[in-house]
Amino acid sequence: MRATVETDWRRAEPSRLDGGRVGTLAIVLVFVAALTPFLVSSMLLSEFNIPYDTAGGSPLSKIHPATYLTILALAVYLVATGHPMQFARKSAERFPSLIVFVPILALLFTWTVFVQKTPITNRLDTFVPPAIMLALIGDLSEKRHRLLTTLLHIVLTANAVIGIGEVATGLRLTPFAIGGQVIDWDWRATALLGHPLDNALFTGLYLLTLYFGADRAIPNWLRLPMIGLQLVALVSFGGRTALIAALAIILASLAWRFARVLAGARFDARIAAAIVVALPIVIAGFIAAFESGLFDRLMERFTNDDGSAATRVAMLRILASFSLHDLLLGPDQEVLTEQMWLEGSYIAIESFVIGFFVQSGILISLILFAGLAAFSADLWRIGGRYALWQILYFYFVAAGSASLSEKTQMLAQFVILIATIEARPGLGDAPAAASDSAAGRLDKETDLTVLPHTAP
Repeated sequence: MRATVETDWRRAEPSRLDGGRVGTLAIVLVFVAALTPFLVSSMLLSEFNIPYDTAGGSPLSKIHPATYLTILALAVYLVATGHPMQFARKSAERFPSLIVFVPILALLFTWTVFVQKTPITNRLDTFVPPAIMLALIGDLSEKRHRLLTTLLHIVLTANAVIGIGEVATGLRLTPFAIGGQVIDWDWRATALLGHPLDNALFTGLYLLTLYFGADRAIPNWLRLPMIGLQLVALVSFGGRTALIAALAIILASLAWRFARVLAGARFDARIAAAIVVALPIVIAGFIAAFESGLFDRLMERFTNDDGSAATRVAMLRILASFSLHDLLLGPDQEVLTEQMWLEGSYIAIESFVIGFFVQSGILISLILFAGLAAFSADLWRIGGRYALWQILYFYFVAAGSASLSEKTQMLAQFVILIATIEARPGLGDAPAAASDSAAGRLDKETDLTVLPHTAP
C-alpha cells in the first residue's frame, strides 16, 4: 500500500526549469508564496494600514499578498518550464483531485459573482492558493523540498516561541485587532499567524505532525522537546477546542500503544533513551509555564466562554429564520446581514459549514464539500495513514469557527504543512523500484515506539 502511495507521487519527474534567472525566480517565488501565509497575518496588514479585512480601500487590498504571490509564482513557473500543458498533466497525475476540485471552484466563483452578486475575494483567497501550492510543491525536487520543509519547521518553532513570549511578557508582535478594532483585554498570543484561534489550530496540527513521526530527518531526542514546546504554545494561544482535540488524539494513541506493550509488542530502546534525555527539558518548560500563570489563564477560558455559546445559539436561530428555498439556493445577503445584527452575531457565524449554507446555499455548499473531500483524500494519500488524524483534526477544529467560509489563508497553510513536513520529499527524483524498496523498509513496524514514524 505504501509502495503505491510513493509511486503515485513519483509517476512524473519534476519539470525541467529554465536554468537561468527565470528558473531561479520561479523557485524563489514558490518559497516566498509558501511561507508568506505563515508570516503575514491580517493583523500585520492592519498594522501597516492595509485595509485587508476592514471597510474602505481599494478592492485590490482585499486580497492577501500570499494569493498574489501564489498566482505570480505559478505564472513564472509555467514560463520557466516552457511547457504549461505538460505541467498541468503532471499535476493531474500526482493529484487527481485537482481534476474535480478546480472545476468546482470555477462553479463556486460563477455562482458567487452572477447569482449571489457578492465579492469574489473571500472565495479567491480561501481556495485558489491551496490548489496552486499543492501543484507547485508537488513539482519540487528533493533538495528544494527539503529546504522548504526546514524553513517551515523554523517558522512554526519561532511562532511557538513568540507566542509563549507574548503571554509571559504581555507584549505583542502585532496588536490583536479584528475588523480594525484593537482588543487589548484578551491575554491570548497572536505571534506570527495572527488570530489566537488560527495559531491554536496550526500549533495543534504541527504538534500532531511531530507526534506521529512526520519528517524522519528529526532525531527523537530533538522531536520530544519540539513537541513539548508546541504543547505549551498551544496553551498560550488559548484555543479550547484545538487543545482538547489534540490531547484526546495523543492520549488515545498512547493508550493504544501502551496496551500493545502489555500484549507483548516490542518497545524501541532508542525511544526510551530519547525520552530520558528530553523529559527533564519538557518538565522544566511546563513548570515555567505554570509559574507564569499561563495555565490559570487557560482555565479562565474554560469557565468563561465570553459569549461563545450564546453566539452559536444565535447562529442556529439565524439559520432557522430562512425558508428551505432560501437555504437551498442561498438567501439574500442583505437580509442575512440584518439578521446577524438583530441577533448580535455581526462579526461572523461561528461555523464554516453553516456559514456556507447561509452565504452560498446548501446545494453549492454540498458540491464544494464534495470537492474538499476529494482534495483532502489526495492529502491523505501523500501524507500516509497518520495524516488522516491531521485532516480530521483540521476540519473538526475549523468547523467551530467561520474559518473557511470567510476570507482566510487557513486551507493554504494546511496544504503547505501536509505537502512539506508530512509528505516525503523528492516527488520525482527516484525511480519506482527504489521507491518501492524504501517504502518496504518504512512499512515494517516490528518495534512499538512512542513516536511512530508516519508513512512517507
